[in-house]
Formats: sequence, structure tokens, C-alpha cells
Amino acid sequence: MSLANYLFDEETGLWCKPGYQSIGYSDGDDTEDRLLSILRQCPDVSSGSKMLPEHITDWPTEYHFSPARHNLLRPFSIGSGDSVLELGCGCGAISRYLGETGARVVAVEGSRQRARISAERCRDLSNVLIACDNISGFDTSERFDIITLIGVLEYAPLFINGSNPQVELLRHARTMLKEYGVVLLAIENQLGLKYLNGRSEDHTGIPFFGVHGLYSDSTPVTCGKNELESILRQAGFEHIDFHYPFPDYKLPNVILSDEGANHQNFNASELLYRSESRDYVTERPSWFREFLVWRILRRNGILPALSNSFLILAGPKSITDRPRGWLARAYTSQRRAEYSVETVFRDEANRITVSKQPLSQDKRAQPTAIGPLHIRHSPAERCRYVPGLLHAAELMPIMTRGGGPDDVAAWAGPWLALLKLAASGNGNISVLPGDWLDAIPSNLVQTASGTLELIDKEWKADDVVPLSWVIIRGFYSALSACPLSPKLRDLTFRDVVRQAVAAANLDELTESDYQQAAMLENALQSAVCIRNLQGQRMLDVMNAPLGACCLPGSIHDVLAAQEAEIHRIKSSLSWRISAPLRVLQSALRRLRN
Repeated sequence: MSLANYLFDEETGLWCKPGYQSIGYSDGDDTEDRLLSILRQCPDVSSGSKMLPEHITDWPTEYHFSPARHNLLRPFSIGSGDSVLELGCGCGAISRYLGETGARVVAVEGSRQRARISAERCRDLSNVLIACDNISGFDTSERFDIITLIGVLEYAPLFINGSNPQVELLRHARTMLKEYGVVLLAIENQLGLKYLNGRSEDHTGIPFFGVHGLYSDSTPVTCGKNELESILRQAGFEHIDFHYPFPDYKLPNVILSDEGANHQNFNASELLYRSESRDYVTERPSWFREFLVWRILRRNGILPALSNSFLILAGPKSITDRPRGWLARAYTSQRRAEYSVETVFRDEANRITVSKQPLSQDKRAQPTAIGPLHIRHSPAERCRYVPGLLHAAELMPIMTRGGGPDDVAAWAGPWLALLKLAASGNGNISVLPGDWLDAIPSNLVQTASGTLELIDKEWKADDVVPLSWVIIRGFYSALSACPLSPKLRDLTFRDVVRQAVAAANLDELTESDYQQAAMLENALQSAVCIRNLQGQRMLDVMNAPLGACCLPGSIHDVLAAQEAEIHRIKSSLSWRISAPLRVLQSALRRLRN
């Protein structure tokens, strides 16, 4: 592979125009030097590398080394028959994934240092070529099947000349497309729910910056859905397919198609239970629980307009050769490569089906020895979709409205009754069948008839599993995903479990049960996950009051509520009116001292 008008630099691995320097975009010299050093020292820089995630210590390393980055492009079946132009390749995470699909890739980056990092990430891929050039000045006689603009269009005002830089950039991209080629565009939504929830605007770090429309020619610019569609049409793209990545396009674990987001018989919002957005700039408090709002937005048909990000497939002519007809895709890329799975929801002849497939071709995953247990990873190939509400998610409104231990026990009752029935059918009330290992609330759907149905039996033990382990891991998982009700602040995790278990007429769990559950969970999480968090924390939260322990959603939510109240008071009219009095009071206090 080569590029006319560009010269290859053996030392850096870059193709450059003579005399080209660099654009002024950077994550910071120290950060980028560190990224380059890590890649140079790492023997495995592949998209499924087990080594790179071990270097994740902050947001930049997570963004560039997390395997979740690649989920964004998985739905589109890019492969060896495709030619891809990646405009704005950054530090090469997406370039690496594209190269591993077998596609022929030209990746363009305006920053020389970031282009060098990309070249290092793709150092062993002969089908990936890294060009260092300003996107607006990049020229080639080649035409491409796919052109990607991932996190790039918003920066057009800073690097593209013209009265409408975003339209100009898209028009420039269109000139390099084949007749039936497509642009794959990812960008934040100016009106995304996370920004309405007080999260910092990703580019300026200022909350409500985009929502208030404070963009200028010297800042990146994002758009709402209708405005973005208009910009694409002005640039000559007549065929536009919207998709919605969650929590956003940067590290997506769920991607909804437009059909899936609007499908009457598909509860798309239930997939967002674990997709709470993040503030990438600071630990800023949020105003509301996004999952509960997604449910309402979905019922009212406006979830797409408030999606945090957009993922768009756009072509000047019809889009015919990319897979369609799927409703949603969910990913478990926080796991080790051999256990990571893609779950696909499809509408097939008015029947919604669910299928799972491994993300990796690595077949080395063997039964995991967990003490005396052998756990098998056995994702079902295809099954029917169970419509309804996720039982774990039903705890969130209970906590949000300030429910007490009685309310938690009432919520847990149907689940515990189901476990009790399965245990009694096994002939020993203290153990469950091996395929009930994952029978926790996040794998139970409450159907329209009010019954609970177990879904997603992905993990199975060769033998029976302790009932107490499933109960403890189920409570831990559900409570850690919720805000903490004030009525539970002074109770311990064991107090809450004890009351629910007693209400279900099950034997009280012993110290030995808790110790065993923590040991088994820690072993399972360590074997499966890139970074084990749940298993290591479980013992820590057993005895401390929930308001003081490290359960996610406890102390953070209390502090967030306090900060939100301070912000509300300082934003009030009375606070502004009384400002002169506070200044006078402060001056008098200084005089007295």
C-alpha cells in the first residue's frame, strides 16, 4: 500500500507530505508520551490484548486501551472486502480494530505525535497505512467503501475553513467515497440526557454549555438529531440511518438501532439498566437517575432525540451492503477476551429473538475452577425474547422514593420464592441446580402477567451451587446499581438480606455463608473480568452501615445531593438579592477581627 504525493518515514512509520508539521490537538505531551511508551513496551497491542487494559489508570488510558472502544463498529460487518478511510484516527484504537477485520485501511491524523502512536498500535498490520495530514488537506485518487468520522465532526470549526465547516468536512469526505459507499459518523448529542443531567460538556468541561448553545467559532460544536440530519443532507447524504450508543459512543456497551429504539414490542430502555453516563471531566453530581428517565422517554417515543450520542450510517445513495434488521446489540467487553460476548436482538417475522456470539475467536476458554466448583461459559446461541421489566431495575424506583427494608423485602420476595422452589426441586434446600448460578435479579424479567422468568443462563456449574451464594451475589448486584435510600443508611448489607430472607421463610444466612460467597465471587470475577471489582469489595460491605461502605451509589449519592442543593440555593433569586448583605457582613467580620 502507498499514497501518491506522500513520503514514507521509516523512523515513525508515517506517510507525510513534504514540509507538513502538525495540528495543535493533544491530550497533553506527558499523556501522549506515556501512551507511546506503553505501546512500545507491550508485546501484544491487539484489540483483544490482555496486557493493555492492565495499564488503564485514568481516562486517557481507558479511552485508548479499553476494548469497549471497538464495540462501536462491530454491528457493521466490516471485513476483508472493504476499503476504509479513517479521518481523525487519534491514537489508533479504532485503526487497530479496523485492521484486524482484514479491511484495507488508510488512517489520517493531523497531530504528528498522535499519528506516531497510531502507527505503533498498528505496527504489525501491513493492511493499515497511517497518514499524517490535516483532514481538510488530505487528498488521494482512491475511493473508499467506508469513511469514518468518529469524534471528529465536532472539531470542524477549529480546523476547517468556510462558512459552514461541518458541511464542508462532510462534502470533502463524500468526494472520497465510492458510488455506494457510506460515511460512519459518531458524535455527541448536544441535547443528550447526560448533559441535561448536569454532566460536563465533553469538550469544554462546563455543564450545560451545549444545552445553552454557547458554542462559538473557537470551540467544538455538537448538534441535536434534527440539526445533524439537516447538515448531512446539505452535504449530499440522502440515505441516513441513525443508531444510538449507550452510555455514549466512546465506550459503548449497548447500541440501539432506530427500529429498536422505537419498536413497540421491544423494551429498549431495559438494556440501559447498567448504562449510566459518566462525567469525563470531573466528579460532578447528577440530578436524576438516567435509567428511570430512559424508561419514560421510551414509552413516549422520544428516547432517540435525547440519546447521549449518535452513530450514523450515511450514504449519497442507498445503503444496501451493511447488515440491517437488528434491534439492539449489547456487549460484555469488561470481561477477558475469551469470555466477551455480543448479544443481538432481532425482529424476525414479527418474532423477536436473542442470540449470543463470542467477540473473540479465542477458543481457549476452559471450565473455570472455583474451589470445588467448575463453571462453564455457555451462551445460548438463539432463544426467544422475553418482554417485560427487568426485576433488578424495579429496585431503583423503590430506593429513589426512599423505601425501607420492608420494601426491599417485598421486592425480593418473588425472586427468593423462585430460588426456594428451584432448590426444593433439587432435593436439598441449601443448593441450586448448576444452571441457576446466574439466577439473580438482573437476569429475571417481570412479564405482563406479573410472573418472573429467568433469562440468560450464560454461566453454569457442573454440579450444584450454594443457594446462599446466589442470594448474596444477587442482592449485592442489585443494591450496588441503585441510589441508597436514607432509610437504609444505618443498616448493614446483612441487615437488609436478613430481613428479606426471613420474610421469604428461608433459613438465615450464617457467617460461613457470607465468607463462602465472598470467596466464590472473588474467584469467579478474577477469572472472568479484566479488573475484578465486585468480588474484592463484597466482604468489605457486609458489616459496615450501607451509608458508610463502598457500595456504589451510597456516599457518592449523598454528597451529590448535598452539592446539588448548594447549587440550587446559590442559583436562586433570593441568594442573588442577598449577595450585598453577605459582602457587608463579611467586611464587618474582618473589621471586628
